[in-house]
Amino acid sequence: MKFHLKTLVLIFPLFLTSAFSFALSPLVQYNDLVAGEGIRGFEDGAFNDAQFNKPTGLALSEDGSILYVADWDNNRIRTIDLNNKNKVQTLVGTGERGYKDGPVSIAMLTCPRCVAVLPGNLIAVSEGFYGGDTVRIRLVDLNTKTVSTLAGGGQSYDDGDGQKELLSNIWSMVYSPSDNCLYFSEPESGRFEQFNLKTKVVKTLLFKNPLVPAPAALCLLGDMLYLADRDSGKVYGMAVTSLSNDASKKAPPISLTPVWDRGHSIVALAGYGSSLYAYDTAPVSETSPVSRILPDPGPLSFGSVWGEVISKSFAVLPHFSGVQAGTPVGFIADSRSDGRFFITNPVNCVVASFRDLGFGNLMSDGFITEFTYPKKKPFRTYRILMCGRSYLFYESDRRWDGGQLEAPGSNIMLLMSKKLELYLNSMAALEDVPVHFEVFNDGRVIDSLCYVWPYYETPKKVKDYDIDLVMVMMDAGQTSMGQFGQAPMTPEGIPQEAMDPEYTLKPDKEKYKTGPLREFFDLLEKRKTETKVAGEWSMEKLLADDQLKEKMEGLMGRPLGLLQKKFDESKTSWGVPPQVCICYFPQGKFPYKSHRAFWKEVCAKEKLAFIDMTDDFRAFRYTYFPISDMLGNDHFSKDGHTFMAQLLAHELIRGKIIPFKTADSP
Repeated sequence: MKFHLKTLVLIFPLFLTSAFSFALSPLVQYNDLVAGEGIRGFEDGAFNDAQFNKPTGLALSEDGSILYVADWDNNRIRTIDLNNKNKVQTLVGTGERGYKDGPVSIAMLTCPRCVAVLPGNLIAVSEGFYGGDTVRIRLVDLNTKTVSTLAGGGQSYDDGDGQKELLSNIWSMVYSPSDNCLYFSEPESGRFEQFNLKTKVVKTLLFKNPLVPAPAALCLLGDMLYLADRDSGKVYGMAVTSLSNDASKKAPPISLTPVWDRGHSIVALAGYGSSLYAYDTAPVSETSPVSRILPDPGPLSFGSVWGEVISKSFAVLPHFSGVQAGTPVGFIADSRSDGRFFITNPVNCVVASFRDLGFGNLMSDGFITEFTYPKKKPFRTYRILMCGRSYLFYESDRRWDGGQLEAPGSNIMLLMSKKLELYLNSMAALEDVPVHFEVFNDGRVIDSLCYVWPYYETPKKVKDYDIDLVMVMMDAGQTSMGQFGQAPMTPEGIPQEAMDPEYTLKPDKEKYKTGPLREFFDLLEKRKTETKVAGEWSMEKLLADDQLKEKMEGLMGRPLGLLQKKFDESKTSWGVPPQVCICYFPQGKFPYKSHRAFWKEVCAKEKLAFIDMTDDFRAFRYTYFPISDMLGNDHFSKDGHTFMAQLLAHELIRGKIIPFKTADSP
């Protein structure tokens, strides 16, 4: 692992396309910092310089661009602008404890704990921790920039007027748009309550219920409200429609549906769609503090970008480390990126994020496809699909001390696609480029050649996952016309994807009766050129004849050109059609100059992006030896995958194939 870190540090200065910018953008990969220097204090500004003091509750603006943070010991509500490099600012609070209403510039808060976004550009804040009349729910009006008191500060727990209500310590608070109510929990008093924002009435829904004697964490998914008991770690669901607040009607008993009983000290719930997650500060497994409750129950696995499974994530990951059992934290889903979550660590004084992409076991002995990326593309994300042979998903482990080739399987985090994704995102952060990259791996062991099968296989994935760039990895061995003799031609003038054994056995004259392929063979016969060596076409001899080469360019380039035309009929979320890019690289020790010139001309005729890595390989192959096993299939080692990814990142940026402009670029 030390090698990869050293390689990253050494090569980055070489590959960056311009001088380092002094501005730094947040990195979005898998386990990331959102904001916070990590030292207790108070400071607004850049995300990596800002200071918090025991940050707890979180909420997102309706458009997902602003993250609101309840900064407990700073007595303030802070904002993180997710559209502006996560810049941190103070929304309300002077820093002194108090309950002063009025303009946000002078209003005072006391230990804010929960935040909930309401319609109409309003924010509800729960505060206070001493109990009694110190606990209140405040309203921040972003239109008038004023603060007022909604509920709390009264002398009685009797239901009724919110401003006359006595509240206990509020642990969690959520807003339900279907009934325009705030729901909040009070584990110390054993209450789960409802506040109607229209009538301003507080109603107790549960009180010392034996199933949830200490109601704490809340999460709303659609019309289902989920509630966790802080002490037992059990989670229940209830329909919001059953929580009627109509005083003229007698509400039926609340029906609590058990959904999880494997917790210990659940302090927060979060979710999106139909997926529900729990944060347990005393996990039963003593490994992962976060579990997926719905739809596939089980603890989450966390992996590092270096390919290690972080088995003790509860103690190791700075997102969770130091948080003691029963400590309140903020935990919410990112509304603009399915599977991503924001989380606070009040001990480390940071706001962080992680993604649930189904890491699980990073090692595989068979075919590796990809993480479970959500089909919905995250905000400002550019997606790349890498197509190629087994060198994309297999990691060789040849011993160069005289030992034999070993086959340990493959670690997905060490493969080309994941390394390319990491390098592009790291460079984007360093260069202040407001784009996030995701790179999908589509390597296959298949009879069809790389210039043919993507036409058949990639359009559905491109549509389903909103792919922006299809990068066809064309190694030297793919410069072959073999498939034209193994599969019949379609009406579009390209070979069928699957090899046809019966067709293969037919004589050439019977296979190629009309069309461009017949013209190619007629020209061969006219030239009386011997183009086969040991029964196989000699590409070097074919490419040496300009007219034959021109015919081949039309035949072999047609599937790729048709693929681009198919993509031209649609647009990605960036507002442009998906792009096809051919990346040619020499395999092993043979550069094949004529091959790279061939593919360059094919791409020019078909108007496709082209990356030629031949010179890169020539210049660096001795320095970085060995990058592959140099055996039959010439599979890359883990270091070779790293090397390739760094070269690709450089070429994609240098060739302006991907969007890589700073926020201030024209």
